[in-house]
Amino acid sequence: MLEDSWKSVKIRGCKSVVPMKKQILLIIFLVFILSAAAAGSTYGAKRAVSLKTLQQKLEIFDKTGAVPDGITRLGGLNTVEGYIIDAANKDIILVGSVIPGAPLLYLEDLAVALRNSWYEYAELRGKTNYYANPGCSIDPDPAVIQRLFALGKKNREDPSGITEEEYIVEWERIGKSPQAVRVLGIPFDTHFARVMVKADYDMKSLVNGSDNPDIPGFSSLMDMTMEEAKNAIQKGEAAFSGFSLNRFWFFPGKNLYREEDNAVMIEKCPVILLTEEQYLNKGKIAGYGGGSPLALKFTEAFSEKYSEIAARRPIYVELENLFRFVAIAKVMKYMSAQEKSGLDLGYFLKQYSIPKTPVDRTLPGRTNVKKYESRIDLQDGYQTYRLWLPSCGGVGIEIEISKSNFIRSKAVKSAPAVKTGSVSKTGKSVSVHPDDHRGETSSRLNAGRAAPAAAPGKPEQIQDKVLKTRPAANTLYWDF
Repeated sequence: MLEDSWKSVKIRGCKSVVPMKKQILLIIFLVFILSAAAAGSTYGAKRAVSLKTLQQKLEIFDKTGAVPDGITRLGGLNTVEGYIIDAANKDIILVGSVIPGAPLLYLEDLAVALRNSWYEYAELRGKTNYYANPGCSIDPDPAVIQRLFALGKKNREDPSGITEEEYIVEWERIGKSPQAVRVLGIPFDTHFARVMVKADYDMKSLVNGSDNPDIPGFSSLMDMTMEEAKNAIQKGEAAFSGFSLNRFWFFPGKNLYREEDNAVMIEKCPVILLTEEQYLNKGKIAGYGGGSPLALKFTEAFSEKYSEIAARRPIYVELENLFRFVAIAKVMKYMSAQEKSGLDLGYFLKQYSIPKTPVDRTLPGRTNVKKYESRIDLQDGYQTYRLWLPSCGGVGIEIEISKSNFIRSKAVKSAPAVKTGSVSKTGKSVSVHPDDHRGETSSRLNAGRAAPAAAPGKPEQIQDKVLKTRPAANTLYWDF
C-alpha cells in the first residue's frame, strides 16, 4: 500500500460511469519493472585446473595480448565445485565439471571474485577501507514514479480527459524512462558486472509476463495478479490497491561446504529471489520491510523453479557461476588456502589485466500491458479498473563464511570468520559498504528457497583422484 490517497483506493475507487445499458469491467495491468539473479547445475565429466600453472601461463601470454581459450575459459569448465590443496607442488587446484552446451566459465570472473574477497576493491576513505560485496542495482528515478502516480490519479479523477489508448501510450512512454545502473564491490566495466546487470534487467520481463519460460507451476507476477483480480471480480469481492510498488533482488541462500583435510567442495550454493514492498516518501523510494503476499508467492515459485528457469534462460546459469566463484574465493581466504598451499596468488590479485567489458550506465524501464474484460448487464454505465505493478531490484552476492557453513568429520583449523561490520586489512579497519538494498533479514530469506544442488562427492575421495591422475606438475588441466 502507498501513503496518501492511493492507500485507500480499492477497485471501486477507480470508477467512471457513462450512460449505457451494459457495464464493462476492464482491468489493465501495466508493469514497470526493475529487478534482479541462478541455477542448480547438472554435473558432468570431472576436470581439475591448476591455479599455479594457470598463473604461470597467463603471465606469459598476457604480455602478448593473445591468451589461449584454454586459459581464459579455465580449461573448459562449466561449473566450479571446489578446490584441493596440492602442498607437494605448492598448488591450489580448482575442480569442477564439463557440461556440453552449458556456458563456459571466465577466468576474469574468477579474478574479480578473488580480488573482491581479498578486499582489493575496498575503497580507501581517510584511514578506513570500505568494503562492499559484489552486487548491482537498476534504480528507478523517484520522479518517474511520481509522474506515473500523477498520471493514474488524473485518469482516475477525470477519465473523460484521456482515451484508454492515449493513457497506455503515455504510461509506457514514462515507464521506459532511463534508469540508473549501479555496480557495487567490483569494477563497473567487467564481464562479472555485465552478467549481474543482464540477469537483473531480464528479470523484469519474467515478473511482468512479457517473457514466458513456459514452466509448469511458474507464472509471472502480472499473471498471478490478473488471476486474483478475475476471481475477486467474479465473486464480487474486488479489493486491490490502485498502485503496488515492489522490489525484487537475488541473494545467496544458505551455503554449505564439505571439508576434509586439504579439500573443500561446495555442497549447496543456492541463489534465491527476495522482495520488499515500497512507497514514495518525500521524493524518495522507501521500503516497508516486508513483501506483499503475491510478490512473496512469486519469489517462492521463482526460487523453487530456479534450475528450470536457468535451463531455458542461460543468463541465470552464468549468474550462479558468479555466486560460486565468490563462494570459492571467500572459502579460500577463510581457510588460508594461500598459506597452506604455499602458492602466491599475487598475479591474479594485483597484476593480471582484467579485460574491459562495456556495461550500460542507464537502461530503459520495461513495461507490459494485459487486459481482461467482463460484461455485466446494468441500467447504467461501465467501470474501468487499473492496476500498476512497478518494481525495482538488484543482485547482492553477500556470501559470508563461518564454521556453520562447513560439513566435516574432523575439526577445522582456520582463520577467524570475516565479520560484516569491521574487517582488518593491512592494519586498517574495513567497513562494509552501507548499501541498503542487499540487507539480509530472516523474513526476506524465507521469501524464497532453492532446491539443493547435487553434491559433487566427498572431498577426500576427489582429492585422492585428482592428485593420482595429475599427469605432471606443470599440467594446466586434466580429467579425473
